[in-house]
Amino acid sequence: MRLLDVEDFIYFFVYKKYKKWAEKENQSIYALCFITLMQQLNIFSFFLFLLVLKVIDISIFKRGYLFFLLGIVLLGLNYWYIFKYRGKDMILNKYGNVEEVEKIKIYALIYVLLTLVIFIGLMIYYIYFT
Repeated sequence: MRLLDVEDFIYFFVYKKYKKWAEKENQSIYALCFITLMQQLNIFSFFLFLLVLKVIDISIFKRGYLFFLLGIVLLGLNYWYIFKYRGKDMILNKYGNVEEVEKIKIYALIYVLLTLVIFIGLMIYYIYFT
């Protein structure tokens, strides 16, 4: 099981859910942004961990350029991966099979929950205890 398979499934899941909930045109963009947000939270969690351990100083984050630049780079890489390298239709067809979906659904849920719990936990720890 590769991390890219989990992210492919998350893309598929957000794409299908958004298609049901709202507009029919922009679900690819929202799914792409969701994956990028999850990746950014993972990277920010690493930086928060380094802040908690006092390996780096908060001053490198003062301007926010790093976060903005990282988001743009991740969005570009994800766009290339999904639309150029892997193919949106291939991802959507792969997870249209129920058997394949059941295998990876739990891993995708764990990925999203761990990302959120670790990021929020580190943020709370950094704010209140350092």
